[in-house]
Amino acid sequence: MRLELKSIKYAKFMSQETACYEGKIYVDGKFFATAINEGQGGPDAFHRNLNYKGDWNAKFKEIDAFFARLPKLPSPYFPDGMEQTLELWCGKQLDRHLAKRDLYRLFKTKILYTEDGSTMYTTGFENNERIKVREPRPTILNDLPFEEALEIYMGEK
Repeated sequence: MRLELKSIKYAKFMSQETACYEGKIYVDGKFFATAINEGQGGPDAFHRNLNYKGDWNAKFKEIDAFFARLPKLPSPYFPDGMEQTLELWCGKQLDRHLAKRDLYRLFKTKILYTEDGSTMYTTGFENNERIKVREPRPTILNDLPFEEALEIYMGEK
C-alpha cells in the first residue's frame, strides 16, 4: 500500500496546541480522503472523498490494519512503544513538508553545515571556502543531494 499526503496547506497563525493543516491522502495513487486538524488540540479528522471508487470504509479499515502491523515506535511516554496510526503518519508527513519548505528557503541565502551531526549552523555564502578548509571537516548540507540533506536537517540521520 502506497500512501501519500499531497496539497498540504498549513496555517501557522491558527496552530495553537496542534498544527492546523489540511492535506489530501492518496492511497495507491487515488485520492482517498482529506486529513484536517483545526489546530486547537483535537485529533485529526479524515473526510472521505465522495468520488472514491470502491468501499471507502473497508479501505479505511485496511489502512488501520496496515499501521497496526508496523512495529511500535520507541517513546519515553510509552514503555512498550507507541503504535503507529494514520494520524501519526500524517503528522510526520506535515513535519517533512514544512522542513522541506524551510530547507529550500535557507539554501537560497545560507550555507548550512554541521560538525557533529546534530547541531546545525548557518552562514552567508561569502564564508563558503572558509568552512570547507576547517578541521574537522564539517558536513555542508548545500553540497549534498537534497533528500540526504533533508534527513540530516530533520535529525533523521
